[in-house]
Amino acid sequence: MHCTDTLSCSLPPSVSDQDECALGTHNCTSPESCFNIEGGFRCLSVQCPPGYLRTEEHVCERESCSHSSFSSQLQCQSLPQRVSFHQLSFPSSLRTPVPIFRIAPSPPVFSGDRVEIRIVGGNEEGFFSARSSDRYSGLVSVLASPPSVPRDFLLLVEMTLQRHGAPTRFQAQLRVFVTPPPL
Repeated sequence: MHCTDTLSCSLPPSVSDQDECALGTHNCTSPESCFNIEGGFRCLSVQCPPGYLRTEEHVCERESCSHSSFSSQLQCQSLPQRVSFHQLSFPSSLRTPVPIFRIAPSPPVFSGDRVEIRIVGGNEEGFFSARSSDRYSGLVSVLASPPSVPRDFLLLVEMTLQRHGAPTRFQAQLRVFVTPPPL
């Protein structure tokens, strides 16, 4: 896999693929960003959910519960602390099962910490699975053969960090682009 940063990964483009993003031949508008996929590109925009503030290009943090627009402190505290946005691309000929995404809390990690991971949306057909890989991280894998035709998925992956008996939730939104096999 080729990762331009920790949020965007894809297989190296084939010889026949043109990178419209690098060439500037895409039609993405500001504030969208261009993401190259085999045989094309996608224009992506990160929108923070209500009650969240953008802290990085692909990360939104929940507002303080004492100063938030949520109807109650309990409602606020039940929402993920952070939402991050990621893009992944792979061909429909990918051999499975294969891990495609790892999620873990930011350091430091403390003795007794435990991570639970689950897919909470976008996996209605069961192409993907989520599991803890150890006490401190989890993996999302392509479980079954991906669809044989190009297809886009939006997976909502939730990680719950249990620290000192208190849960803190984090959410990753994975845009997964399944492309035709390279020529």
